[in-house]
Order: sequence, then structure tokens, then C-alpha cells
Amino acid sequence: MFITKLKTLGDLEKVGYNLSLGPDLEDLGRLKTVGGDIEFVDSKVKSLGNLESVGGNLYLAKSQVEDLGNLKHLGGEIVLNDRQKELFKDRLWQKYKGVGAYYLKEDNASSEKEEIF
Repeated sequence: MFITKLKTLGDLEKVGYNLSLGPDLEDLGRLKTVGGDIEFVDSKVKSLGNLESVGGNLYLAKSQVEDLGNLKHLGGEIVLNDRQKELFKDRLWQKYKGVGAYYLKEDNASSEKEEIF
């Protein structure tokens, strides 16, 4: 599901599959669970807020997210940009050991991932 033209997800609490969020989104509202991957495509979201569980991968590299909010479960990899790598590194290591954490170099035109730990 690709969400565009919305500023908030409002009362939506669960998405069973993949979710891709567009540039107009500012707030995840009451969203707690995404069953598959979640990708932020140039969205204005700063915090994952109430989001507790992502069943697949979490793609944050093309986002402004600077707070992981209430995230407790991550079933796949997390992909970050350089700024997020520094913001989240300690929390990711302590909380999600064994989960692949990667970042995209901002100067890398080919969008290659490099492992954080």
C-alpha cells in the first residue's frame, strides 16, 4: 500500500502487509503494527511514535525520522542514512541484536548498503 496526499494515518492501528509512505505524511497517528515492510519515501515524519512492531524491513534512509518512538519488534533489516546511523546506533545495538542494520551513504549514487554492526 502506498500512501500519498495524507498528512496523518489518524486512527489506523494495523496494516497487515507492506506500507510505503509518501512525502506529504507528517504523522503516523495511532499506527502500532505493520505486518510487512515499511518504507518512508521523503516523508516529513520525525518520530515512529506509537509504532511497536514491524514484521519485515524498516527503510528509513530516505526519511527525516529522528526518533524510533515505541518500536519494540523488528522482524527484518533496518536501513538508515548517515545522520540516523549516529542517532540510533547505541539503541539498535542494545535492543535489536541479530537484526541487520545498514546505512546508505548519502554520497553514494548507487545506493549501496554498508553494514553498521
